[in-house]
Amino acid sequence: MNGQQPPPPQQQFQATASPEDLKGRYSNGMVIQHSKSEFVVDFFLSSHQTRQLITRVVVSPAHLKSFLKALGENIERYESSFGKIESLSAGDTSQDGLGYKIEK
Repeated sequence: MNGQQPPPPQQQFQATASPEDLKGRYSNGMVIQHSKSEFVVDFFLSSHQTRQLITRVVVSPAHLKSFLKALGENIERYESSFGKIESLSAGDTSQDGLGYKIEK
């Protein structure tokens, strides 16, 4: 053995979902706001001059911090498999003019 411990087994998660929810929803923009007790994350679909709210997620600060940790771990695994994800800088958009707009 090489002295390293095997990774912990992944937890099984089961939940019910409607067929509509299982389709997923695409978002190419988001806005994050917070108060002392919660974070509000609005996901948008932007196309040229319109912006449609796709969904709003309201979560406690502790849950969002756990989500951020899990997301970071998943990004690391993604980049080790597929290569580095390039970050957007102020004013960057996707090829078709859609995407995130980072405002300072």
